[in-house]
Amino acid sequence: MAAPEGNSNRFKGKVFKSIIEERLEQRKLFEQIVDTAFAQAIEGDKDARNWIADRVDGKAVQAIEADLQVTTHEAALNDLK
Repeated sequence: MAAPEGNSNRFKGKVFKSIIEERLEQRKLFEQIVDTAFAQAIEGDKDARNWIADRVDGKAVQAIEADLQVTTHEAALNDLK
């Protein structure tokens, strides 16, 4: 979620993102990151394995259940009577 308009932090994330994108345009750096992730995964790093799996298969869908009761303004007034 982005910072609301008028917030002094609104554009800081975009600057950081643009710096990352510039670095990743240098293919060699990106390849080093991937190579490091594979080496860590082979050594047993669970986070590295998950990172690779998320990039290959996409992140798993997480189901969220909710039991909601919606009360309208009129219903709430009727309950008070």
